[in-house]
Order: sequence, then C-alpha cells, then structure tokens
Amino acid sequence: MHLIEKLRRFKDDQNELELFGQITTRKKSWFKFVKYENNVYIHAYVGGNKVKIFDTWEEAEKKLKMWINMLFGH
Repeated sequence: MHLIEKLRRFKDDQNELELFGQITTRKKSWFKFVKYENNVYIHAYVGGNKVKIFDTWEEAEKKLKMWINMLFGH
C-alpha cells in the first residue's frame, strides 16, 4: 500500500494513535505516524533520507507527497 494511502487510513482509524512500518523493501526504510489532537507527526526514513513533519493533516500530507516525489520521482 502506498504511504499516502496509509496516512489517510490512519487518519480515519479512531482506534489507532500510532502507526509504524516499512516503506519499501528495496532500501532500508521505515515510517512512524503519531496523532496529536488535530495534527499529525510524521517521521520517515528511506536509504539515508529522512523527513520529520508536524502539521495539520492536510499540510502534512502535502509535505509528505513532496518528500516522496523528491525521493522516487513520482
């Protein structure tokens, strides 16, 4: 499942406060999402590149998309 889709599902899941997992099997990678009131904290790592985001859900998703595009060129 795509990382953005995981973020969207995490947002909608009222039972989860944290989500952690792997981004890709091709490189060392992981992500962590944490809900905080109406915001989300995102910490992600892929092959030496990492990002930390704390923002509203909408802004965090935009920033995460930009980071993914920078890494994978999608």
